[in-house]
Amino acid sequence: MATIVDFNNLALAQTGVPYVFGGVNLAGTPSPGLDCSGLPYAVSLAFGQAIPRTSEAQFADLPRIPGPQRRGDLIFYDVASDNQPQPAHEAIYWDSGHVLQAPHTGTLVGVYPNSALPYPIMGYCSLPFPNATPPPPPVIQEDDMIARNTAGSGYWCARANADIYAYGGAPYLGPLPKYTSQWGIGTPSNPVVGIVDDGAGGYVLEDDGGGAQPNLYHITANGQYAS
Repeated sequence: MATIVDFNNLALAQTGVPYVFGGVNLAGTPSPGLDCSGLPYAVSLAFGQAIPRTSEAQFADLPRIPGPQRRGDLIFYDVASDNQPQPAHEAIYWDSGHVLQAPHTGTLVGVYPNSALPYPIMGYCSLPFPNATPPPPPVIQEDDMIARNTAGSGYWCARANADIYAYGGAPYLGPLPKYTSQWGIGTPSNPVVGIVDDGAGGYVLEDDGGGAQPNLYHITANGQYAS
């Protein structure tokens, strides 16, 4: 199933397509052209998701949200000078300062600053695309667990793909930041940057200066304390 990331990638690929009132033809078709609502409509349809065609119908039928929550949400505008049913314009939320849109006749689809839309916002809607599934955490083998903190929490540090992870005592916790006082690992002035062989049959966390991180146990390759 297509995700919101797929939608955003195809919508961005329409950059440079001319604004055509009523247009629903994507880039690469014989007569590419899109209007403001035709952009999300045609991209959604390309992934088998049929949404209403016009901005007012999309605003009426799609799930309403209190504000943009992810890239790909739709923003609807009240254009007082337009005698069409309101909202007469819409754009795709891109980030806090930009939208992806087909502005008006004579322009091209593209990412524009919010200041390019001097219209009151009527509301926001989400599209029927799920968020992308995050990749599974790396599989950490037992012999990769090569250092443990002194906080008594039972969390192990492990190296996988050059990142440092916390593991054990709880479900997988994801990559550690450069330091985390919660687990007693590193400090802002002495962040952990790697795990190295200590040259004495064990391993130790490496600090930012390349020295042994204090207040952490050495652990032997087979998981035994080496003090």
